[in-house]
Amino acid sequence: MEPANGLSVDIFRKFNVGSNAVNYYQSYQIVPLLNDVSRTFANYRLKTLCVKKARSGLDVQLDSMDPAIQYKVTILMADDDADDRYLVQMAFEENDIQCQLLFVEDGSEVFEFLNRQGKYAGINTPLPNLIMLDLNMPKKDGRQVLSEIKNIPAFRHIPIVIFTTSKSPDDVRQLYKMGASGFITKPSSFDKLLEVVRNIGSYWVDTATLVIY
Repeated sequence: MEPANGLSVDIFRKFNVGSNAVNYYQSYQIVPLLNDVSRTFANYRLKTLCVKKARSGLDVQLDSMDPAIQYKVTILMADDDADDRYLVQMAFEENDIQCQLLFVEDGSEVFEFLNRQGKYAGINTPLPNLIMLDLNMPKKDGRQVLSEIKNIPAFRHIPIVIFTTSKSPDDVRQLYKMGASGFITKPSSFDKLLEVVRNIGSYWVDTATLVIY
């Protein structure tokens, strides 16, 4: 087996990972995480998921981006931190949450997606049934995005869950007053993130009745 993006073949042999798993790593572009000692807590989970996918014979591509697959719920996550986006995606995958999970990197891009502008012009993806919104982002922060969405009749019905590092009671109070449907402080470990995502899926995907487009 050839090395994947400079990653040693030995790591794949050690974990009995086949070529499909190498493709899986590459398709998610997560190889840099494996070389980051500070991400040790995520490495085991990534390898486990990789092996599970490879052994099950499932498609190793991003299922959530496959237009042939129809999902009841589309979740749009806005977060400028690439590591957080990767880990959230892994948590959704490991919990097998049956939804379409999409990402944007800043507040302005939220509106490009909603209005089908820029690189999102002409896409067939439906409007999100739920938005997960970080607070501290470039261009437009989460507070601006929440305020503007709740003042646009075409979008104000979309539930918005704040997903942030903040623990401030003032932030919690302010954002609920502004129309947030939930406030979640980002967990400090991947195990806790798995639990949080499991609960998000249980309520917003499996239990709540959302607007269907």
